[in-house]
Amino acid sequence: MFTDLQRLLDALRNRPPTADTRASATGLHLARSALLRSVHDCSGVHAQHLHHRIRLAGSQRELWALRADAYNVIARDHCQSIAADRIHDMGHLFDDGVVRNGSRSRWHRSGAGR
Repeated sequence: MFTDLQRLLDALRNRPPTADTRASATGLHLARSALLRSVHDCSGVHAQHLHHRIRLAGSQRELWALRADAYNVIARDHCQSIAADRIHDMGHLFDDGVVRNGSRSRWHRSGAGR
């Protein structure tokens, strides 16, 4: 019986990724790239720390949580309107599967964040 269980576990480990897993990995990569691009021209200790945290993020949810930090870093180096535009421009990357807890309206382009 142990051998059968071991074979099953081995088969599950070696199974090719499903379409959902591939889509999730692609979404994570796109979101990470967009967030890194949004702060690409920012400098200083806060920006360096944020770059590191973005690279280490293991999910879109973690990246979604880093938006406020990205906004602050961009606003410090540029201005609040540029920060709002950059954060808003990547919002579509987080539409699927990320729980926002009602924070979307804060970043919506209504002019409130500017």
